[in-house]
Amino acid sequence: LLRIRELEEQHRNLLDNAPLIIFRLDPETGELSFLNRHAERLLGVPVAEALRTPGFLAEAHADPEGVMCFEDAVARARLGAPSSSYEARLRRRGGDAITARGTVYPLVSDRGRVVAIEGVLADVSTEHAARTRLIQVDRLSTLGTLAAGVAHEINNPAAFILLGLDMLDRLLRGPNVRMEGAAASSASELLQELRDSIKRIVDIVRDLKLFASPPQPEGSRRTLTDANRTVESALSLTRGQIIERAQIVKNLSEVPPVLMEDGRLGQVIVNLLVNAAQAIQKPSSKLEAREQTVTVETRSDGETVEIVVTDTGAGIAEENLPRIWAPFFTTKGPEVGTGLGLSISREIIERAGGTIVAESPAPGSDPPGGARFVISLPAAGRAEEATPSVSPVPRLVSKRARVLVVEDEASLARALSEQLGRVHQVSVAPSADAAMGMLAGGQRFDVVLCDLRMPGMSGDVFYTHIRESDPALAQGFIFMTGVGFGADVERFLASSGRPLLEKPFSAEDALSAIAEVVSSNRAAAPGSGA
Repeated sequence: LLRIRELEEQHRNLLDNAPLIIFRLDPETGELSFLNRHAERLLGVPVAEALRTPGFLAEAHADPEGVMCFEDAVARARLGAPSSSYEARLRRRGGDAITARGTVYPLVSDRGRVVAIEGVLADVSTEHAARTRLIQVDRLSTLGTLAAGVAHEINNPAAFILLGLDMLDRLLRGPNVRMEGAAASSASELLQELRDSIKRIVDIVRDLKLFASPPQPEGSRRTLTDANRTVESALSLTRGQIIERAQIVKNLSEVPPVLMEDGRLGQVIVNLLVNAAQAIQKPSSKLEAREQTVTVETRSDGETVEIVVTDTGAGIAEENLPRIWAPFFTTKGPEVGTGLGLSISREIIERAGGTIVAESPAPGSDPPGGARFVISLPAAGRAEEATPSVSPVPRLVSKRARVLVVEDEASLARALSEQLGRVHQVSVAPSADAAMGMLAGGQRFDVVLCDLRMPGMSGDVFYTHIRESDPALAQGFIFMTGVGFGADVERFLASSGRPLLEKPFSAEDALSAIAEVVSSNRAAAPGSGA
C-alpha cells in the first residue's frame, strides 16, 4: 500500500510539473475533473477555483475561434473520435494572453465506451512569435520585390510626364503663343510645381525600394551618402506615422558625406523614426500631439557624422537597454514589431565602421523620459571634396546624329522621339526584337537609347548581341531604366561601361548624354586626329 501511494505521488508530481496544461473532462457534463498545477502557474488561476468554475477551459480561450476549436474537439471526443490539434490564445489572469497548441482525445474502454476526455495545452508563444516575425521578414522581402516592379511602372509614365511638361513649356514659349506677364509667370510656376511633384513621387518610390531591399553581401560596394538627404527621405516615408502622435523637429547641419551601402542608412533612420513614433501614445487631440516631439539632428566635427533621433515617448526600461539589440527582442506585440529592426540597424552601422547607441531617459529631458539614439559614422571628407568635378558636357554636336530609341512604352517613346527630334534624326523600335530587325535590314545608327527592362529580349541581352556583331555600334549604347540599381544591373553596367539615364529624366539630360557619346566615339574613330 505504501508503494502504491509513493507511485501515486510520483505520478502526480510528474503531471503537475510537466511544462503542459494537462486536463481531464467528464464525458457526460464536459466539466473539469482534473487539472494539473502547471495550469495554475501558466494561467494564474488556482486549480481549486478552476475546478469549481463551469466551462472554465472554454472561457480561458481568448477568441471565439479558439472556443469553437476547443468545443468541436470536445464534441468529437465524446463520440470517441480524435481531432486534429489547434492553436488558440489563452487568457492569463494579470498578464498578456499566451498562444497554446491544444490536443483533445477520448479515453475509450475495452467495450468502446468513452470513460473520460483528456487533453493537453502546450505554450507555444515563443514559437508563434518567431513564426510571425519570420513571416513579416518574408513580407518585407516581398515588399522589396514589389517596390522594384512598382518603381518601373511609376517611373515610365513619370518619364513621359516629365518630357511632356518640357514639351508644353517649349510650346508655351513659342512664337505662336502670346501670354501676358502674369499669365506667363503663373504657367511657368505651375509647370515647375508639376515637375517637382513628379520628382517627389519618384523619390518616395525609390526610397521605399531601398528601404525594403535585402542587405548586400559582405564586401559589396559602398557609395557616398548624403546624411541630410537621407534624413529627408526617411521622414517622407514615416511622416504619416509621426504627425498623428507628435511634432517633427529637424535640426540639420551641414555635414560631410559618409560611405554606406546604397539605401542602408535610410533603412536605419526609418526604423528609428518608426520606433520613436510607436513609443509615443496616440493622443486624443491635436493639442496633445503638439506636446510630443520626434527630433532629428545631424552634426559633424569633421571627422565623424552624427545622426540623432530623440523622442518624448515612454522610454526604454533600464533592464531592457542592453537587450534591445538582440535579434527578436521586442516589447511590442508580434503584430507591431519583429524585434529585428534594431539588431539589423546595428549590424548595418557597424559594417560601415560606425556605432549606434541608445540612451533612456533622453539626456536633458524634463521630466526624465523618452529615448535618444545616436548614430556615429566616419566622415568621407568634406562635401565639396567628395563631389568630383565634371567636365562640361556639350549640349549640341556639329552634326545631327542618327538615334534609335528602343522603348516598349509607346507614349514615352513618342515623347522622346519628338524631343530628341529637334536636334537629331530619330527612329523608334518598340522592342529589342524590332530593333534587331531594323539593323538586319541595313539601317545604321550612331546612338542607341535602349530601355534595360522590356518584354521579350531585355536591353542587356540586346546589347550583348550587338557587341558581338557590331562592336562600333555597341559603343553608342545609352541605357534607360525605371528601376533602381540592383546587383545584376550594377554588374552589367560596370562590365559594359555604358552610360545610364534613370527615369524620369529630362530631354536635356538625354541630349547631353547623346552629345557626350557621339563626341567620344568621333574622337576615338580612326583618322579623327585625336
